[in-house]
Amino acid sequence: MKYIFIINPEAGKEKSKVELDNEIRSVFKDTDFIVEYTRYPGHATEIAMMYASTKEEMIIFACGGDGTINEVVNGMYKYKNAKLALIPIGTGNDFIKFFKKISKDDFLNLEGYKDGQDLPCDLIYSNNRVCLNIASVGFDARVVQKVARFKRLPFVNGGFAYILSVFNSFLASMKFHQALKIDDTYIGYKNYIFIVAANGSYYGGGFHPTPDAKINDGFIDVITIDALSRLRVMTLIKKYKAGEHRSFDFVKEFRCKKMQIIGKKEVVLNMDGETIKVKDPVIEILEKQITLYLPKMNETAA
Repeated sequence: MKYIFIINPEAGKEKSKVELDNEIRSVFKDTDFIVEYTRYPGHATEIAMMYASTKEEMIIFACGGDGTINEVVNGMYKYKNAKLALIPIGTGNDFIKFFKKISKDDFLNLEGYKDGQDLPCDLIYSNNRVCLNIASVGFDARVVQKVARFKRLPFVNGGFAYILSVFNSFLASMKFHQALKIDDTYIGYKNYIFIVAANGSYYGGGFHPTPDAKINDGFIDVITIDALSRLRVMTLIKKYKAGEHRSFDFVKEFRCKKMQIIGKKEVVLNMDGETIKVKDPVIEILEKQITLYLPKMNETAA
């Protein structure tokens, strides 16, 4: 078995890159391991594909945040010989919040991967890309799109860039006029704040849009929220973050294998923090497309 560690040196400060590198070399010293550092956007995809395409049995460790995971998954998901492990050293690390019985410390403890466990996992596919967690259109996708711009400002880190992007996005229109096709059911045009298609259950720094989502049930969990006034949105945020928003009549839930978001112009599609502009995106589930390699959980975990 080969162990490939892909480290994003620009990820958050949960664990220093020097500390992580030293720990890898200590824990995996008697194995066939390789450590690679990313140097530019998209590099993690290139590295993951380079190794996975050799057809050797391997575990690829995505060391970074959700964006790093997204890049790694896009490079390896077509190759069944490669499993995905997660070392959450990024700012948000939302995907791992799905695992209630595995703590963040468990994911960061490399010793736990000596006796780990496999778990099949679905992926969301759209426009020749995949994501592990959540795809979305609307206000939150616009926020993600603008985060990169604010990150380029001096002394602005990822968390502050996200806050700045939220406030900036509030100044623009919050109505997105779309029609939907959920499997074979057509839903006519109306105004939404956003539309979320989920495999996991958390995103955006801890927001909890789809509490019932399961990562390997073969379905996309869809949440739509109708257009609201800014004041109403402000009152909704706390409940949305806690996963207590689904009882409102302006929130609709669906479960499907495939959906299409239809509009008169291109939309910004967010896929785990990576955004693209696209017309009428089709979003579908790839069942059990990838195998996660999870660490052994601490015996004291809830």
